[in-house]
Amino acid sequence: MSGKSIIGVILIYVVLNLVLWGAQELHYKEDTQEMNKIEKWLDIEEKEIKSLEKKINNQSSEIEQIENKLDSLERQGSTTSYYYNVEKYNFLLEEYNNNFDIYDKKFAKYNNEINHFNELIKKSGSRWYLIPIPLPTKSTRSKL
Repeated sequence: MSGKSIIGVILIYVVLNLVLWGAQELHYKEDTQEMNKIEKWLDIEEKEIKSLEKKINNQSSEIEQIENKLDSLERQGSTTSYYYNVEKYNFLLEEYNNNFDIYDKKFAKYNNEINHFNELIKKSGSRWYLIPIPLPTKSTRSKL
């Protein structure tokens, strides 16, 4: 095979691969756009979830401190301070439970979006290409 014919075959494969790749990109364009949108949402939501998780952990520590203080006040018999701290404890506990519910819902939605994103990757993430494989011709002899 001459140099020009080899270059011609290579150019044909390059053009065919570009056409094949372009057609696949057009076919999966909506999926790719949706994946980009989900990916941006996941980045934002992950930051919100981490922030909420930090807030919940801080509230948990504060609740534990108030519980210890309540135990101490109960042993001392200081009823006025005890009831004041019970109100504070109940308020903080309600806030903690609300934040935990929000966290739980956000986390579940985040995981659902990750599953949807992974399904889109499976559906549209791979591409086909033509790979030149030389076919035997009459002038080629097999060596055994």
